[in-house]
Amino acid sequence: ETANAILDTAYRSLDGSFYQEFADRYKALILEGERYPIKALQTRYYPQKSRKHVQSYATEARKRGLIAKADDGKNSPVRKTRKAGK
Repeated sequence: ETANAILDTAYRSLDGSFYQEFADRYKALILEGERYPIKALQTRYYPQKSRKHVQSYATEARKRGLIAKADDGKNSPVRKTRKAGK
């Protein structure tokens, strides 16, 4: 895609065609063997958006049935914070 096409997505309305395009890109990355599709999508297509923002697109696409539910999704482990000086 051209740089202009990527920039155009920054200001598009979040309608059905946006989520369909997002889902198509997501599926293509999975088929390519990408292990971190959200990170790849954010880097390639939505550099002006945070990774969390791109994740929200995936969540909405899942709600719309455009991409499959995440398999065996697990929360990351809780990590204890270190106290200053220790």
